[in-house]
Amino acid sequence: MTKVLVVENEVLIADDLCDTLRNLDYEVLEPAFDYYAAL
Repeated sequence: MTKVLVVENEVLIADDLCDTLRNLDYEVLEPAFDYYAAL
């Protein structure tokens, strides 16, 4: 299964994107809300 890291500063957009990716059978890590959290 492919792992995906979502980096998005808008919480609602990040949550929606994570849900969409999970529905497409991707393994989604906890979203990062800025560049530094993503590192």
